[in-house]
Amino acid sequence: MSARQRKKEAKQERQKGPGSKKKPKDSDQLWKIVVAFIVIIAIATAAIYLVRSKTPQTVNVKTDETEPKRPKEKPGKTKTSSKSQTNKKAQDKPKEKATKKASQETIITNSYDKTISKELDEAEKLLKTRKHEKAKRAFEKLVKDHPASPRATHGLAKSLDELADVMRSNEILQEAIDTYGKVGKVKDCPMPLKRMAVLRQAERVSFLGKAYIAVHVLESLAAELPDDLEVWNKLGVQCLLNGNQGRAKKAFKQALNINPNGGFALVHMGFIIKSESKYEEAIPLLQKGIATGEPGVDDSRFYFHLGDAFYRTGKHKEAYEVFDEGAKHGHFLSTMQRSIYNAQAPLRAKPFWEPKETPYHNYLKYGLHFE
Repeated sequence: MSARQRKKEAKQERQKGPGSKKKPKDSDQLWKIVVAFIVIIAIATAAIYLVRSKTPQTVNVKTDETEPKRPKEKPGKTKTSSKSQTNKKAQDKPKEKATKKASQETIITNSYDKTISKELDEAEKLLKTRKHEKAKRAFEKLVKDHPASPRATHGLAKSLDELADVMRSNEILQEAIDTYGKVGKVKDCPMPLKRMAVLRQAERVSFLGKAYIAVHVLESLAAELPDDLEVWNKLGVQCLLNGNQGRAKKAFKQALNINPNGGFALVHMGFIIKSESKYEEAIPLLQKGIATGEPGVDDSRFYFHLGDAFYRTGKHKEAYEVFDEGAKHGHFLSTMQRSIYNAQAPLRAKPFWEPKETPYHNYLKYGLHFE
């Protein structure tokens, strides 16, 4: 390019002035703004991070200075305490049993038996470990050496009783029954021990079907213990088993004199009065007795007789309510099926049977006919 041309171009540029330069594109300006914004955000984030990393330390220091320190509670403290209480209760149970056992042994042990308590305890240990033959021999020796020991006689009777169950021998059982009868005749026999022996004697002799003997021994015991509710109740039951309702009624009446709210005596008295066709009088006795929930009252026979008494007095709705309650308790198969004694077998009733469901399937298969 010549010098003349360069001068000409320079002159033209001076004539255009400063505003004649090319303007940058809009996209270039937008890009610069975005980059600047990102840089600002990055700087702000870094600043916040630095501030936060320093702030907790100062806050913790201030908190520690202003607030007093409190001892931290261990999370397992309450659980441990509850466990310790449970363990204490579990440990106390054997102690309570041991205390009861010791008190029972005290009331059935007279002054003579205290002198041979070690030998008696050793013989009873054999009985507890079910070494019946050894226990029997040990008590026989004690009775021979110490005939004045009521506990030795009772221990012999008990060992014979348990041995009879193991051997399934009525002869040994009869020997046990006779020995139970001798316990109360030993000199200075404590009454609690005699009571224990007579009640068991009556139970075992009744098992052999000799309820009349059970009645005799229980009547003798009731004469000695006129305020003993259990003795009168057991006497009433044995009188019923012996077929003597009049005698049983007197026994249960005496039991109700001792405790008018005794459920066992109430249901049995209600049963006796109902058998005399005094339905209106029997209903409240049976109702009250069953409602007590005492052992021996939740029985299918009492539910049946209460419902039957309602039905015979024309109170059918109340009768079926009782039968329904008895079925719920498992005494009857259903409200309508009220048989007390049921075979434990898969028996069922059906209007129609398939040939395969009958024992005559093979005969029906071959087309045989029966006249």
